[in-house]
Amino acid sequence: GLPGVQALAKLFFVGGPRQVDAEAAALLALAHKSGSPDRCTDALVDQQAWQSQVAGVNDEASRVLFDIVATDAAARHVNIYEVISCAAVLSPHLPKDVKLAIICGLWSGREDGRLSIEAVGNLLNATLLGL
Repeated sequence: GLPGVQALAKLFFVGGPRQVDAEAAALLALAHKSGSPDRCTDALVDQQAWQSQVAGVNDEASRVLFDIVATDAAARHVNIYEVISCAAVLSPHLPKDVKLAIICGLWSGREDGRLSIEAVGNLLNATLLGL
């Protein structure tokens, strides 16, 4: 398999349902703190923030993934929307309904979780960029 996909599978959503819920909530909070869905291109996370989010899970996978998805040539930042979108969509550990809940929680600015056309476009763009 591809190194990035393998790294995602080792880093995200590997625990039981309660751990997945807590992890998803923390990831969504980090993303929304970094930038709103409509300003997702500005939601950059540096290596320190990245390490604090995935600390102790799998250090090698963390380094590999950060290097692969870095948004700049010096590998100083990752776009957290791209990472979370890819982690949810490509996760072999999550059922489809949980993937959908994470994606809607990440990309919807609405109480009911519905996605606008713009949000869907941003989601597809971020997921493709992350791949």
